[in-house]
Amino acid sequence: MKKYLFIPLTSYGYLFPSIKLGHMLLEQGHDILFATTVRYEDLLKLNGIPVFGVLNQRTKTPFLNPASWFCDPNLSETVTLLCQLLESYKPDAIVSNPLGVAAMLLAEKYEIPLISIGFTEYLYPGIGEVNETKEWRLKEITDHYNANRVKLSLPPIELSAANTPLTGDLYFIRNIPELDDERVLPNHVSHIGGFYWEPTYKNPRLSKFIANGKKQGRKLVYMQIGRLFGDGPIWNVLLETIEAMPYEFVIDLGRADYVKNGLNFPENVFVSPFIPLGSIAEDVSFVMCSGQSTSVISAIVHGKPILSIPHSANAIEFTAKVQEKKLGLGILDSANIKREYLTEVFEEMQDPSFTQSVQYYQGLFAEVDEESLVLEKIAALV
Repeated sequence: MKKYLFIPLTSYGYLFPSIKLGHMLLEQGHDILFATTVRYEDLLKLNGIPVFGVLNQRTKTPFLNPASWFCDPNLSETVTLLCQLLESYKPDAIVSNPLGVAAMLLAEKYEIPLISIGFTEYLYPGIGEVNETKEWRLKEITDHYNANRVKLSLPPIELSAANTPLTGDLYFIRNIPELDDERVLPNHVSHIGGFYWEPTYKNPRLSKFIANGKKQGRKLVYMQIGRLFGDGPIWNVLLETIEAMPYEFVIDLGRADYVKNGLNFPENVFVSPFIPLGSIAEDVSFVMCSGQSTSVISAIVHGKPILSIPHSANAIEFTAKVQEKKLGLGILDSANIKREYLTEVFEEMQDPSFTQSVQYYQGLFAEVDEESLVLEKIAALV
């Protein structure tokens, strides 16, 4: 039996693939422990996951908040707390994410293997690859990481696409080669399929909302917006725009902490802090999202075309693949979020060729034996 300490960043997109791996390891007879925000304690316990819940007392911000990973005001306190937990739990390996700086630091400080559950888009350039955006990202994150290594008396790391601690000892890309760029990856980096997990979900109010929309003959759009509309005015423009459209909208507000309580939503909109696509997939026409990994993977897994409005650089990169592979459309300029333009785009999204392409890749993802692939690689490491 081995012991695995999970330190996922705190949003569903990071948490759910970690839960999937946690279940796999538990079934193999291993011991696991999740260190995460107190907000997720009940969810994890409900799904049989041992958890150490943390509340940042000083700032009241979520523990390991992905929105502030690059300028985390709690990083020193987080590292100190996790050092105590690590010395008590004594894990054989740490499981985290590509932007989990605290986990990277601890893995090196204590010389413990680090397993990183990545995104659909590999963040860094392949070996010998010329890619200005990925090279810039590698340099920026390396510089940021080195600045924090000093605090633990660790020497700086070199800028290297082939051998960098930023990717840990195992790095899993949640994608398939057929939907990725051709590049030479380091030996410890591999594609593992979508690695998708979502909890069981029932909401009678949501079911009633969808049923009423069906009676009116209105198509249903599932929206997972993440950090996309952190700019308040753009969010308001979107709401005004979709209110006038002949569609029903189900909006998952995960990571949209900028949406304040008391905000009025149009009658054709249903909102909730969390709505897994699988619970309503059979009624959904297409998925509108910010191009983040879990959003696009859930769309592909459930065979739904994607309308991506990317918010981050890696989401922009993957949105290009969405368009290239005919999985849907992308809106790269938020200034285009206007009624006339969105009406045209929504009409284009009804093209059956998008559904055909998504279902083709849905089949390719389904062919991946994720469990055997992942467990074999972990067993060889730990």
